[in-house]
Amino acid sequence: PVKVTKGSKDKRGIEGFILHAKEPLQGSGKALFVYDILTHKSCMVRDSATKVRTPKPGERSLLKETYQVCETLAPHFTAGKDVSLKSNPDMKGFIYSDAEKNHNLDGLGFYQVKVQWRSTGEVSTYILTELDLIQ
Repeated sequence: PVKVTKGSKDKRGIEGFILHAKEPLQGSGKALFVYDILTHKSCMVRDSATKVRTPKPGERSLLKETYQVCETLAPHFTAGKDVSLKSNPDMKGFIYSDAEKNHNLDGLGFYQVKVQWRSTGEVSTYILTELDLIQ
């Protein structure tokens, strides 16, 4: 678990887990993909932009549970199915792409889908645990 201490305003302050580390295209150090399991925010930062932190109670088990749930749900989240956003059930849309892991993370992240929202037409990417399938 780390806290992002440097970078743009939207990155600074994110407290999450390092899901993937790789050599950057330029410069030294590692490029880290940090994901906050509690707020669903993520970012790519250099390792020098983070500091180690103590995880919040239950945070590690939530991370493990999210991985397991995503593995189970992945076959059911396919293009064309209707979904709603768990944090705002009035937000309804349809899955734009089948569930897959982020190619930039070498298969180490969560399963995610692109969703097009009916109200705005906007297409956004979400991990499966952020969405509910509408039957």
